[in-house]
Formats: sequence, structure tokens, C-alpha cells
Amino acid sequence: MRSRSSILESAARRLALDPTAGVEQIAAAAGVTRQTVYAHFGTRDRLIEKTLDDATERMIALFDRAALEQLPAPEALVALVHIAFTSRDPFAQFLFAMGSDPSRAGDRRRHEPVFDRLDIIVRRGQADGSLDPSLPAVWIRSATVALAHATAEAVAARAIPRARAETALTDGLKRLFRP
Repeated sequence: MRSRSSILESAARRLALDPTAGVEQIAAAAGVTRQTVYAHFGTRDRLIEKTLDDATERMIALFDRAALEQLPAPEALVALVHIAFTSRDPFAQFLFAMGSDPSRAGDRRRHEPVFDRLDIIVRRGQADGSLDPSLPAVWIRSATVALAHATAEAVAARAIPRARAETALTDGLKRLFRP
């Protein structure tokens, strides 16, 4: 089991740096053979899927530890995005590098826990008037996720520095949804 977790962490670290990294490179980073990786995961795609699953679970745990429910809704929305952008957890870095790919069947499922947390924040903000109640809640959620993904893609393409991208995103979110 130790080699499995080592492989997953190495995959997260290696793929965050180079999403095209092969099994050989991931195995070397984990200190195991390529055959060991295949014995645990079968294929590179399955390794990536499992790494994405683990990364999502870890990101949700970071959100939950932040006690977003205790913050005013606009601050909670910004805090959620800030956590995603600034986490140094290798799995969070991996998620950031990989982005979302609609062709990956599991991406929609992986987003559900994030959507659930966003929905709670949005409903709370609309109920207390801190987020525009005339905007459909599902649109606010979808726009937040879409803007976060677009920002991550701009950073990955080196079109904007990461720190500037996060500031642009959080400032934009604060303005976009206010009443």
C-alpha cells in the first residue's frame, strides 16, 4: 500500500510539472518500477483518474478545514477560489495543472462536491442579500467554476502570472455577483 500512495503522490508532483509525463518518469520519481505502476493501476489513464480522484478528495478536505460556512458568502466564495489557487499540496497543484477536461468522464462527478459547497455559499449569500438574488444560483456557481478554469488555463499558458491571475479572479468575482 505504501508504494501505491507513493506512486500517486509522485504522479501528482510529476504531472503537475509536465502533464505529458509517462509512466516511466512517474515510476522513477516514486522509486518503483514501471511494472509496479501497471500492477497497481493497469494503465496511465487509470493512474491519472485515480490521482484526480485523490486530488479532489484532498481539495475538498482543504475547503472543509477552512470553515467557509463561518464566513460571509462573498468572502467564502473568494476564500474557496484562493484555497484552490494557493495550496502547496502536490495534489492541488496537480488539479491546477490538469484543469478540467469535458472528455474525461469523471470530471463532472469530481466537481459535484465543489458544486455542493458553492451552492450552499450562493444560497446563503442570496438569502442574506450579499449576493445578487436576481441571478440564478446555478449560473453563479457555473460562472465561478468557469472563471476559475479559464484563469487556471491562462496561468498554464503563461499568459498571466499566477498571483496576478488570482487577484483578477477574486476581484472579478467580488464585483460580478454583488447586488
